[in-house]
Amino acid sequence: MKNLIFYVGLSIILLISCKEEAQITSGDESEVPSVTRITNNSDNETNVSYSPDGRLLAYVSDKNGKEAIYVQNLETGETRQISDPANWIGSIDWSPDATKIAYSADLGDIPDIYVSSVTGDASSKMISSPGLDMDPNWSPNGRYLAYISNSGGRFNIWVANTEGGDPIQLTRSKTQAVDPEWSPDSDRIAYASEDNGNWDVHIVNIDDASLIDLTDSAIDENRPKWSSDGDQIAYFANIDGNWELMVTELRDETTKQLTEFEENAFGHQWSPDGELIAFLSDEGGKRDIWLVPAIGGEATRLTNTKEMESFLDWSPDGQKLAYRTVEGNSHIYRVPAAGGEAVKLTDGLTNEGALDLSSDNKYLVYAMEKDRNYNIYKMNLETGNSSVVFEHSNDAYDPVLSPDGSKVAFTVYSGSQGNIYTAPLEDGEATMLTDSTLNAFSPRWAPDGEHLAFIADTENGNDEIFVINSSNGEAEQLTEGRNAFDPHWSPDGKMIYFNSLQDGGDVAQVWAVNVDTGAIKRITETERYTVIDEVSKDGKTIWVNIHEGDGFNIGKVSSAGGPVESVIQSEGWDTQATMAEAGDRIAFVSNRESKNPELYTSDAKGAALVRLSTDGNISEPVWSKDGEYIYYIHTDETADIETIDMSMAFTDKNKDSE
Repeated sequence: MKNLIFYVGLSIILLISCKEEAQITSGDESEVPSVTRITNNSDNETNVSYSPDGRLLAYVSDKNGKEAIYVQNLETGETRQISDPANWIGSIDWSPDATKIAYSADLGDIPDIYVSSVTGDASSKMISSPGLDMDPNWSPNGRYLAYISNSGGRFNIWVANTEGGDPIQLTRSKTQAVDPEWSPDSDRIAYASEDNGNWDVHIVNIDDASLIDLTDSAIDENRPKWSSDGDQIAYFANIDGNWELMVTELRDETTKQLTEFEENAFGHQWSPDGELIAFLSDEGGKRDIWLVPAIGGEATRLTNTKEMESFLDWSPDGQKLAYRTVEGNSHIYRVPAAGGEAVKLTDGLTNEGALDLSSDNKYLVYAMEKDRNYNIYKMNLETGNSSVVFEHSNDAYDPVLSPDGSKVAFTVYSGSQGNIYTAPLEDGEATMLTDSTLNAFSPRWAPDGEHLAFIADTENGNDEIFVINSSNGEAEQLTEGRNAFDPHWSPDGKMIYFNSLQDGGDVAQVWAVNVDTGAIKRITETERYTVIDEVSKDGKTIWVNIHEGDGFNIGKVSSAGGPVESVIQSEGWDTQATMAEAGDRIAFVSNRESKNPELYTSDAKGAALVRLSTDGNISEPVWSKDGEYIYYIHTDETADIETIDMSMAFTDKNKDSE
C-alpha cells in the first residue's frame, strides 16, 4: 500500500555500534544502546540500507519536498541525492557491487522499478509494465532482479536480467505471491503465497520454476528470509492469533519456534554471521528491537524506549544496526547490536492538524505548531513545499479554503476568546472579521464564497450560528437557544445544517436553519446521540454519527428529515465519515479491530470494507477532489500529515501485523 507521500515533520537516522563479543543486555533503561545521529534536519527519513561494503548508508528522505534516495558516506558524513524526486519511493536494494540501487517509485504514474548509480550521475527506468511493479530484490550474483508485479492480473514473482531482455514471470499464483527473497547462491527464491487457503512459504528454482513447499499448514506463515549460508529460512507464523518468529533448517527440515510473545514479532533481519536474528515487537506495550539466537534461546530486548522502531538493517560486519524510529514524527536511530546506548539522528518538533484541500487539488492548508503556537500553512501538493499563510503570536486554527481556493478562513484564539479571520492563499494581509468579547469559532464558507457561517458564544450562554459577509463584516445571528455546533452548508447555500444540544440536554440531534427566513427544522428524530458528519454533494443526504450502545455507527438521513438508516456498524467507534467527490466511497475512522483508531473505506452502502492504515491514532480524513488520495492526521506523541494513494489501497492487503 502506498502511503506516507507527504509527511510534514522531522526525522532521524540512527546507527547502533556494537562489539563482537559484548554481552547482550537485558534492555533496562540504564543499558539502552548508544545511538549516533546520522541526519539532523526537519525532514523524514526511512528505508535505511547499508551498502554491501558497509561504507555507505542509503535512505529515503523528503528533505526537498518530494521523496528521493540519498546516500551518506559513513566515514566522511558526505551525503548526496542519487534519484529523481518522486511522489513515493518504496523498498530499495543495493547491487552486490555497491555501485547501484534498485527501487520502486511513483514519478507521476503507477509504480515502476528504477536503478540509480550511487554517484547520482545515472538513473533509469528498468522495469515498466501495465501493472504495479514493486519490491525489487537483487540476486547475490548481480545478474537478476526479482520483483512483484500484478501485470498478469495477480501479484506474482517476476525476474528480470539486469543486462537486458524481457522479464520472466516465475510464479503463477491464483491469489498472490509476494515477499521474494534470493538464496545466497542466486539459484532459488523464497516467497509467500496464499494459494492453499492461507499464507505459506514456498521456494521456487530459477532454472525450471519448480516449487518446494517450505510450509503447508493450517496457519499463516510469511516473510521468509534466508540465512547467510543458505541453510536456514526464518519466517513468521500466526500461532493462536499471534505472529511468532520461526526458523526452518533446510538440510533436515526441522523447525524451531524462536519467540513465544504476548505481542506480535515482525520485521526480522539475520545477522551477517547467521548467529542472531534481530526483530521488532510490541512486547511490553511498546515497540522495540529484540535479538534472539538463531539456534534458539532467550530473546533479549535491544532497545527500551517510548518511541517506535522500524526498518532494521545490519551493517555488513554485524556490529551495527540501522533503523528508523517514530518519536512523534519519523526518526531513524542506530543502536549497537551487542547492547549500549541508542543514538538519535533526527528530531521531530511539530504538530499538524485541521486539514482542508483546494478544489483543484493543488494546495493543502493546515494548522502547524511552531514555537508553541499554531499558525496556518499551505502545502503545494505538486512540489511538496510548504509556506506560511498566517503567523500570529496567538494560536490560529481550523483553516478552511474558500470554494475558489483564493482565501482561507480560520480562527485566532487569544486565551479562551476566538475571532474569525480570512487571509489570501497567496501573498496579502489577513482580515479580522469578528471583533467581539465573545468566543467565535468554526468558520465555514458558503458556496458563494462571500459568506461564512460560524459559531459564537452569546450573552445568554448558548453557542449560536451566525453568518457574516466576508467583504464588509456584517454578521447576522440565525439561531437562538440552540447550543449549536459544527455547521454545514447545503450545496445551494440556502440551508445550514448543524448539531444542537437544545434545552441543555446531552442527546444531540441534527437540525437545519433556512439562511433567508431563519426557520428552524429538526432533521433527525431519534433517542440516540446523533451528529452530522457531512452533507452529500447533491444535497439530498446527510451523513451522521449515531451513538449505539458503547460505540458509534455511521448512518444517513434525508436532508428533508426522516428516519436514520445505519450504513456502517460495529461494536467499536465508527466515526468521521466523509464521502468521495464521486459519491461512490466513504472514508471513516474506526477502532473496530484495535484499541487505536484506524482509517477505513467502504462503498456507499457500507460494503466492500477495506482497512487502509495500521499505525493507529488516525483522525480527520479528507478526500482529494479526484478521489485518488485521502489525507489525514496520524498522531503519535505529535501529529503528522500522511496520505494514502487509493490506486494502491486495494492490493497486497495486511498480510501480517507488520
